[in-house]
Parts: sequence; structure tokens; C-alpha cells
Amino acid sequence: MRQWTTNPFNELGKAVGTQAVVSLPVHHHSNNTTNCGLQILHILQCSSVASIPRGRFVCTLKSIRVGDCAQLQPISEEMFHHNNNALEDLNILGYPNLRIIPDCLYNLKDLQIGKCENLELQPHQLQGLTYLTSLKITNCENIKMPLSEWGLARSTSLKTLTISDYHHHHSLLLPTTLAELFISSFKNLESLAFLLCISRCPNLQSFLPREGLSNMLSELLITDCPLLIQRCSKEKGEDWPKIAHIPYVKTDDRLIL
Repeated sequence: MRQWTTNPFNELGKAVGTQAVVSLPVHHHSNNTTNCGLQILHILQCSSVASIPRGRFVCTLKSIRVGDCAQLQPISEEMFHHNNNALEDLNILGYPNLRIIPDCLYNLKDLQIGKCENLELQPHQLQGLTYLTSLKITNCENIKMPLSEWGLARSTSLKTLTISDYHHHHSLLLPTTLAELFISSFKNLESLAFLLCISRCPNLQSFLPREGLSNMLSELLITDCPLLIQRCSKEKGEDWPKIAHIPYVKTDDRLIL
């Protein structure tokens, strides 16, 4: 059996287009996880790779990419340290055996998943990624979770969102932090909308532009902002005309629209 290991520089590990390799020994088995230097693990177009040995990935990994590895057994929660503070990039494409995304990857900034037809997502998995700036999910037909449960609308960090091939969804609620949005193959999509949430800003009096908020805003939530709530008071507040068109407005857990 041939095996592939990291290069002598101990910082970069790649396997690309390797047909004969069947096992990748890239785990760290020592209790001392500070001495390992592997930062990048890319396994691409390795159609014969069937498994990654038992153990945990080194805690210094910053990027994991797996592409077009049809035989590779799924990664699991046990392969990761609970303090995976370094891992920021997870990119998976053409990985049919992948069924779950580990729950412990809290510091991810870039998550890309494509052509993983058996993958399932749970609401807490995306909601827990508070540092995520880029999310791309395409051609994952087994993800049945409604987009409203992804928690994207309440994200404070997401800048780029790419989603495709979700034929059964009629609407998409988006975070106001987005700078780039790419959507395709939503055959039933009828509307796009944004949610804006403002909380615990006791001295904030006004944030509204002269022309008011975007017509795409579907929800406005304001809590613990007494001055702002006063200005947005229904029919009496100075800023009420600028938000009256929003379908759902809630202040301090009280629905006013």
C-alpha cells in the first residue's frame, strides 16, 4: 500500500490527481499539538483514496479542501480538536460520502460545499458560525432544511453568499451585511428580503437615511434602544414614516406593525 505524507517543509500538504493512493496519514497522534506545523490540506481528484486513518487532524490546519474524491469515507467530529481555532477555510466539492459537517468548526470564515448529494444540515450548524464571511452551497439535493432556519438573516459577518438548486423555496431572507449575492436555479423563488436587528445601543437616536430603508427590508427588530424606539414609535415618532412600509416591526419584544 502506498501512502502520501506532507512535504519536508511541514506547512503545506497536497494530493492532486493521485490514482493509486488509498490512505492519507495526516493526523497528529501525540498529545502535544503545538509542535505540528501543517497548515493546508488539499485532497483533489484522488478517485482511489478510500480513507483517512483514525486520529485527529493537526490543530494548526488553516485550510481543508476535498474535491472529486468519490471513494473517500466521510470526515467525522472525532477527527477534529474541540479548539480548532486555526481552521478558517473548508471547501468540499464532489464528496458523495459526506453526510454531516462537524459541529466544532466555530472559527470558519469561508465554507464552500458543492455536489455533496448525501449531505444533511441542522439549523445549529450554520447559526454557530459567527465569523463566517463567505458561504457557498450548491447542488446538495439532500439538504431539506428551509432557508429560514439557516440563521443567515441574523448573521453579522457574512459578506458573500452563493446558493443554487433549491427548487422548493419561495422566499429568501438575507442579512443586511451582504456585499455580494449569487443565486441560481431557484425555480419557485418569488421574493428576496432582508432582516435588520439593532440591540443594546442606548444612545443611538437615528440610523435612517433621508429616503428611508430599502423596500427589500421585511423585518426590523429593535431592542434596548430607548431613544431609537421613541423615534420609531408608530404614527407618532419622527422616523415612523421611514419604516411604515416594513411588513414586520418589533421593538422590545412588542409587535408594532
